[in-house]
Amino acid sequence: MAAGAFGVAFVIAAFTLVRVVDVRVHDQARRTTQAALQAAAQQIANHGPEQVERALREPVFVQLYDATGTRLDGLAGPSIAKFDRQGRIVSYQYPTSGEYFVLRQRVQFLDNTNGWLIVATSLESANRGVSTLRRVLWFVTPALIALVALIVWLLVGRTLRPVEEIREEVEAISSRTIDRRVPVPETGDEVARLATTMNAMLDRLEAAQRRQREFVSDASHELRSPVSSMRTELEVALAHPDSADWPGMATRVLGEHDRLERLVGDLLQLARLDEGRALRLEEIDLDDTVLTEVAHARRLPVRTAAVSAGRVLGEHRALEQVVRNLVDNAVRHAEREVAVGVHADGDQVVLTVDDDGPGVATEDRDRIFERFARVDAGRARDDGGTGLGLALVRRVVEAHGGTVRYETSPLGGARFEVRLPAAPDSPPTAELVD
Repeated sequence: MAAGAFGVAFVIAAFTLVRVVDVRVHDQARRTTQAALQAAAQQIANHGPEQVERALREPVFVQLYDATGTRLDGLAGPSIAKFDRQGRIVSYQYPTSGEYFVLRQRVQFLDNTNGWLIVATSLESANRGVSTLRRVLWFVTPALIALVALIVWLLVGRTLRPVEEIREEVEAISSRTIDRRVPVPETGDEVARLATTMNAMLDRLEAAQRRQREFVSDASHELRSPVSSMRTELEVALAHPDSADWPGMATRVLGEHDRLERLVGDLLQLARLDEGRALRLEEIDLDDTVLTEVAHARRLPVRTAAVSAGRVLGEHRALEQVVRNLVDNAVRHAEREVAVGVHADGDQVVLTVDDDGPGVATEDRDRIFERFARVDAGRARDDGGTGLGLALVRRVVEAHGGTVRYETSPLGGARFEVRLPAAPDSPPTAELVD
């Protein structure tokens, strides 16, 4: 296509060049003829017909005639003009073949008689030059187009060869071979950057696939645990119906059911957030949400002395779940004390949840926000946690445009700090979408 476009452009340029040269040589012939006519007319007016300069010769022919058509110039060569009996010019007969440019003018001689001054310029040389140029371009144009086509083919082929290698490699990559990478050429050009970008994309896809496999494996294990526990309780009770503690068994089964229900609920909530579910935002007093949640009965009392006013823009149920998960997590791992605080910090509202438990090892502090993350035994999940609480906290907070991080608590255990954008002065007028 590039060679074709160049060919069309070059043909148009060649045609234009020939046309321009042709127009210019004809213009030059016209100017030459006009100059010769003026010079001859001036000589005749000043000195008479016998003074027409002989220098005005081929390709410019100057001839002078009286009113009857008789030559007066005395110059050699056949007459150009043919006259009738009344002294009118009826035709021209040129001294050589080819095209001429002719001008004629009435002149008055010194004896007050009139005559004709005729100047003719041959265009043979000019036309020969234009014809030569046309023939040259006729042969040069196809050769040049072919040369450009060859160069383009070689360059494009060389440029696209790495692209074809990348395409073949990508075509061969499947879910089973996602660890493969495309070759990166050493040219450092756009193709090399494309290959690098595609490898980075494949890295992300491989990491996502790995996380998905781990998530499915962990979710299967976590779901199987309460189901297996309930089945075991029921099988033992049915095997010994007379000696079974049915109220105790029912209590334990209901506990496992609650754990299973919480796990399924957390999984569904994470799935909705991952799909980019729209959040219906409203102005919320985060301090009221914290105090309401803390009021629920728990294993340990929760101190709220550090809770002050903090107004955020968010979805009420989602932020309730954030507070509940953080407080439940702190209560599960605390030994004697849990504290919650809320305060404004510039254009943000900060929520802190502290406990005096064993805390989290430094190397595990990033992993605790992953789904079903397993850390040291000090913060294991065998005491009621689903393994999704902190992952759900981070996802909800990020969906609200905030951040959550782990710090060492002044109480000696863990501190989770959540920062959310403070609500604007005026209420929102549109629904925000994650």
